[in-house]
Amino acid sequence: MRGFCGIDIEGDKIFISFASLDKQVLNFLEEIEIPVPLKGREFIDCLSQNAQIISGRISEKEIAYSLRVEKIFLNLPWKFVNTVLVEETIPFKSRKKLSYKDINLAKNYLEDTAIDWDDLRLHHFVLSYEIEGTHFSRPPVGSWAKKIKLRSKVFSVKEKLNKDVEDIFDNLDREFGGFVFSGISAVSSFLAQPQVEHAAIVISIGFEESFASVYTGGNIEFINGLGFSITSILQEIEKNFLLPFDLAKDIIQRYLSFRDTPHFKEISAKNAQGYINVSTQTLNSYVKEYVKKEMLRALEEIKNQLKLNSCTVSIIGRLNAYEGFSDFLKGFLGEQLEPFVRGGANSSSFGCLRYGISRFLEVDCAAATSVLQKMMAIYREYF
Repeated sequence: MRGFCGIDIEGDKIFISFASLDKQVLNFLEEIEIPVPLKGREFIDCLSQNAQIISGRISEKEIAYSLRVEKIFLNLPWKFVNTVLVEETIPFKSRKKLSYKDINLAKNYLEDTAIDWDDLRLHHFVLSYEIEGTHFSRPPVGSWAKKIKLRSKVFSVKEKLNKDVEDIFDNLDREFGGFVFSGISAVSSFLAQPQVEHAAIVISIGFEESFASVYTGGNIEFINGLGFSITSILQEIEKNFLLPFDLAKDIIQRYLSFRDTPHFKEISAKNAQGYINVSTQTLNSYVKEYVKKEMLRALEEIKNQLKLNSCTVSIIGRLNAYEGFSDFLKGFLGEQLEPFVRGGANSSSFGCLRYGISRFLEVDCAAATSVLQKMMAIYREYF
């Protein structure tokens, strides 16, 4: 059976999702996590130093699920992505009836002008096409034109970084399927195909930072730096409960719950002044109020910035691993909340592999006549 992996290096953990592709049906199998001390390490260093561990865990799952992982896709953090919004008019040699081949040639021409010589294209979203003053949201195949104007958002990564990662996986005898920008991975964790009915906001709560990916009307927007994260939660606990950061992290991992009536426990913890008693009920109530306040604030800012009246909201990140989190979100998001059908989304590693395989937001210029059929087959997932 054919297998695929998506990897998300996020803060102090590495997440790996596995999926199989059987008769063009993509099936999610499992998401695992590998604890990694990341202090003082760069993204590429973390991958390199933990490559053997990652490969070993992949081998374990290949045996467990009786498959061979063909490709591994890697989530690319914001800091390594170059994004450019560009408009370009591309002339043809003569007036002609446009084909998919012509549209793809125009896209390639725009990419050559938009990205640096030492960059590699990651994603290309055409926002609009224009022929003789007429605008199109979809490829104007069949229209007659002497030239065409494209307005696009192009994402790229340095070729050196891509080559370094390829070398790491080559040394493991694994095939690197490519990077997927983390904002797109987050969207793909929830959306399996383009939607136009309503706006969809996906908030990714990271270890050090959070961001939002917003898909609406065939367009996708990304907002980085929402002002709260796992780290900010721990810093709030550190400040208000007088606990060292690492101790706050340990207590959260052991005792955090979003249930209405969590189990009560009195913890005796040591701080700089001696010992302090901490009520898990008080701690959980504080975290819940903080998360709710910051979540509502972030959503309000996103809606105001993008002028959204109605939308669905999805939350991705390791808070999903804690008991009661889904019901907690429903309590203040109500019908806006889009549940995650796999029962939790602790990272966007699955979205990374899903988008790596399909590129469903960028396939409108594929030359094959059976694109729609292929997409329908791929996304008839078991859930």
